[in-house]
Amino acid sequence: MGHYSVKPLQVDLRPSPRLAAILMAACSSALLLLLIVPVVWWMKLVGGVGIVVASVWHLRRQAWRSVPEAWVGLRWSVEHGWQAWRLNDEALQIVILPDSTVTSALSVIRFRCEGQRWPQVVVLLADSAESEALRRLRVQLRWAYERTPVEPAPR
Repeated sequence: MGHYSVKPLQVDLRPSPRLAAILMAACSSALLLLLIVPVVWWMKLVGGVGIVVASVWHLRRQAWRSVPEAWVGLRWSVEHGWQAWRLNDEALQIVILPDSTVTSALSVIRFRCEGQRWPQVVVLLADSAESEALRRLRVQLRWAYERTPVEPAPR
């Protein structure tokens, strides 16, 4: 059998109206539930402000990709491995984490940038990128990408 060779892959991410609608529906539901809960008014106010701020932050970063720190592309090649770049054209080497979720409807890609402690997340729906590039990314992440097994925590 011959050696399996994977072509380089580049996925240019775009704003996702579907993800924006899902996030806005979740925010509205959380605010409605907060109004129903029997707590004092100032706790409802603090909780409501927190929900709205978090929702706007996630909308701008994940759905609309409008802030300079938003991830707008993923690239894989044999020579360079995985790379991700931001709206401000900052490209970083990344390592895909094994707890990423990849399905045909939703992909949640968790990765760690070199030199950073906390993992980053990119949420992808069908309208987040061109369909063929998104399909190739899902195949690459599910089948062709060798993941290292997660070692169990010491007891």
